[in-house]
Amino acid sequence: MPSKPAIILKSGRDKSARAKHPWIFSGAIERVSDEIKSGDYGQVLDKQNNFVAWGFYNTDSQIAVRLCSWRAADCDPKQLIKKNLQKAWHQRVNLFDEQTDNCYRLVFAESDHLPGLVVDRYADYLVLQVHSLGMQMMKDYIVDCLRDLMPQLEGVFEKSEPKYLSLEGYKGVSFGVLWGKEPPDLLTVLENNHQYLVDIKNGQKTGLFLDQKSNRRYLAGFARGKRVLNCFSYTGGFGLEAALSGADQVLNIDSSDACLQIGQQQAELVAQNVDFLKADVSKSLDLLAVENKQFDLIILDPPKYAESAKQIKRAARAYKDLNRRAMKLLPLGGYLATFSCSGAVDRKLFGQIVWSASLEAGADFAILEELHQSADHPVLLSFPESRYLKGLFLQRVS
Repeated sequence: MPSKPAIILKSGRDKSARAKHPWIFSGAIERVSDEIKSGDYGQVLDKQNNFVAWGFYNTDSQIAVRLCSWRAADCDPKQLIKKNLQKAWHQRVNLFDEQTDNCYRLVFAESDHLPGLVVDRYADYLVLQVHSLGMQMMKDYIVDCLRDLMPQLEGVFEKSEPKYLSLEGYKGVSFGVLWGKEPPDLLTVLENNHQYLVDIKNGQKTGLFLDQKSNRRYLAGFARGKRVLNCFSYTGGFGLEAALSGADQVLNIDSSDACLQIGQQQAELVAQNVDFLKADVSKSLDLLAVENKQFDLIILDPPKYAESAKQIKRAARAYKDLNRRAMKLLPLGGYLATFSCSGAVDRKLFGQIVWSASLEAGADFAILEELHQSADHPVLLSFPESRYLKGLFLQRVS
């Protein structure tokens, strides 16, 4: 037995962990020292008691160990968390100009070696999603570290999702102010030097879909003089960027009245020629086709259609139907930006689905660009699961 409490892996089950994949599933574990309880930070050893990594253990989760470090010296979880938070902070500071962008993902969980922890910055507020038991146990310390990194902070707010915490066996408080002031109902932030209104407390996710930051900027470059249709618009981010970049007409469609109201407030402040429609997207696309409406640029950014591999077949059908409907509204030379945030649907399958939709639409498309999540959502080569957002920017060629 090892001299210190440890998590011992079965023979031959250390390969993935040594390749720096951050998850160890329960089936790979031979035994766990009695001293190690759920939420504890412990060392992982192979069958021969050789060091493999450090991580947070949880007997209630299918992911039994979430790894944080592959250095034997990183035995103090607080020092490791502080170091990884500082590293993540410096990486983001080098990505964005404070004068034009003050909203971004500061910590992206496993990709920043802080498994289960998401931290999003919105001006002088931080929003946390803490979806692992180990990070929940360290939450107060994490807030202290973040306050040291950002002395100008006005508040830290938690907005964790109970459905993920239930998988971790955590039943504590997961919503509300962790430190400082409560965020205002609508907070003004800057993205790409444009103002956005964010509802941190009641909006979807943490307030904005920050993973689309670079894609909003990229697609705006094709919007001048165009008729733009933004589907599943949320608060209208893609549409607002298009309008500010000279689009002739922008129509945002979403099923949430609250989200569209925020979008309308934004448009009144900074843009013209922006309309909002509360409706089902698929039904609206069919109706627009009946009315012989056409758009020069269409954005499809639907919600996650597949939570797991079991739902892939149904999701593929939904993606195909959605893209087929949109393709019929594009003239020759028109552009389609289509996305999937379903991690279970990989890039290759998504491309096949979109190609199948084009056949049913009776149109041919060329891929101009493959799109992905913004750089503040880094993808680790050792953790392909961190590449969840994929997109295709297409042009109709026949």
